Amino acid sequence: MLSFVMYGLLEIALDPLADLRENPAPNREELIANRVRLLHLDLPWFQRYFMWLGSFIQGDFGIAWKTMQPVGSLAANAIATSVQLIFAASIISVITGVTIGLISALRQYTSFDYVITFVSFLLYSLPVFWVAVLLKQFFAIGVNDYIANPTINWPAVIIVSVLSGLFWAGALGGRRRKKLITFAGAFMVTLGVLAALLLSGWVGNPSIGIIGIALVSLAMAVVVTALFAGMNNKRALYSALTAAVVGTVAWWPLQFLFFYQEMNWLWMIGLLALAMVVCAGIGWLFGDRTRTSRSAAP
Repeated sequence: MLSFVMYGLLEIALDPLADLRENPAPNREELIANRVRLLHLDLPWFQRYFMWLGSFIQGDFGIAWKTMQPVGSLAANAIATSVQLIFAASIISVITGVTIGLISALRQYTSFDYVITFVSFLLYSLPVFWVAVLLKQFFAIGVNDYIANPTINWPAVIIVSVLSGLFWAGALGGRRRKKLITFAGAFMVTLGVLAALLLSGWVGNPSIGIIGIALVSLAMAVVVTALFAGMNNKRALYSALTAAVVGTVAWWPLQFLFFYQEMNWLWMIGLLALAMVVCAGIGWLFGDRTRTSRSAAP
């Protein structure tokens, strides 16, 4: 029933001959006649609907009349892309949500916790389709247009730097003096990194290399330790730094693997599982040496 209604609405809203009527080609009438014959436009729309439905049930999805490509192949490519986007979005949302939730739980009843809770409820209550349209417009189309001719927008850079400082000051917590130092440090680092990326032209021609991999990995190791264990926990810090070093060293041989072996989802999931096993092993090596005796104690 829904497909029948949608077919009728498209019949009202869409004119499949609009582009041909404006075509100045001398064989315009012939082109119009061919499309009328292809789409059966000389028949009532409800009769065309049942013709389409019969073909659809038999596995014939028809032809895209603008590109003259089979709809089945176009749909297969679109479905594959949609599945990849859904999978990536699910992984990113789980990682981001769990991380922010853990940090908020560690900073329970603080201003950071209240702000995160408010923002979470606000985002949860927003209409998904409306947010999706905004994200597509500003974070997909807008970003692509910006990358084509990147220019530095100082107000935006300063706003992002301030938000970064507020986030890290709340996430790391501590007394007022520590929060002010954290805010100033995060603000200056974010401002410097964004300005360097934009002024150097890195946004238009991005590259990171092994030095960038090492710096980002070590920085993430320190940040994760500070958030979840505290810098006083030397075992956690050493295990995180070791994982960062192992990941940096593995970057070089993996380049040859990516070059000679075509990547697919099976390979990516396998590499992810291997990374998790290696990190678990590093955590076990740096773990408390008395854990065996404690577990064996009555």
